[in-house]
Amino acid sequence: MVKRQRVPLKKPYNFVFDSKIPPKMTVKLGEEFEVETEDALGGHLRKGDDYVKIETMPEFTRRPVELNPISGPVYIQGVEPGDVVFVDILDIIPADFGFTPIVPGFGPLKYDSRWPKCQGPTVRFIKHLPGSSGTTSDGKARFPRDNPSKPPLEWNLAPFFGTVGVAPDREAISSLTGPYVSSKGAWGGNLDARDIKKGARLWLQAYHKGGLLFVGDCHASQGDGEFGFANETPGLGVFKCEVSKNMRIPYVRVDKEDSIIQLNSGRPLDMILGEATLWLMEWLVNDYGFDQQECFNFISTCPDFRYNVYQIFSPDHYTVGAEIPKKYL
Repeated sequence: MVKRQRVPLKKPYNFVFDSKIPPKMTVKLGEEFEVETEDALGGHLRKGDDYVKIETMPEFTRRPVELNPISGPVYIQGVEPGDVVFVDILDIIPADFGFTPIVPGFGPLKYDSRWPKCQGPTVRFIKHLPGSSGTTSDGKARFPRDNPSKPPLEWNLAPFFGTVGVAPDREAISSLTGPYVSSKGAWGGNLDARDIKKGARLWLQAYHKGGLLFVGDCHASQGDGEFGFANETPGLGVFKCEVSKNMRIPYVRVDKEDSIIQLNSGRPLDMILGEATLWLMEWLVNDYGFDQQECFNFISTCPDFRYNVYQIFSPDHYTVGAEIPKKYL
């Protein structure tokens, strides 16, 4: 068995997508490699009483705040500006624990007097149990209840990387604000789309030689919208990359085993849903032989066409996906 190259977790952590950061590793097309990632709050929270650290974390004194440390970049041989990088996610292994914090002044309930217990600072730790693989890649979450007489809630872990992308064209972009600023593009960013998971192929637009791939913000599980914080966790990702030469895409795409998804981010919600739908239609016409009119009628009538609202970052932005099953393609 060939030993994979790995980007190790190492301080100081990086909080920007930036083409000027030297690559941590070089890989060939088709070569499997690994990336270690820290949790979204930079490893500060490890035990129950660590919630007291939230308000004094130095990362919260920055603007934008320094959340979502990203590992990399990884230089991908054979990638040139103007190519599309295909990132195949072979596995994601969360740590044996996760947590969901409540940060004062952050989130949809930060000033809502009807929900005083939801304004923090607090942190709830979630135990991760291994699955049949022997790892947490297919394990279970054990969510503790506030009432000790009630058994913990359990669900299947569904790990994914919330923040992933290649280096943007010119600017250095925060790993928190990601694709919602003026340089929004198909390079990626803080997407928090739970379909960026094991078995998926992520499509990213390359603007630099080698692409320069960054990965971070592992979520062991997340509800639609990520209304608060997800099940944040350190993690290990296993990847390989391919390339499509001289290709342009309007925004990040996800190709799953049984469906294709056109992502979009921004606001207002109706506008970005409409953009994602049109971009999906372009994908169907250009790659799958649909006629324009039949594509329009198909999207309007097929009951398996879906909108996914992955992230609600009120009041700043949303991340959405327009999805269609492959059985129609």
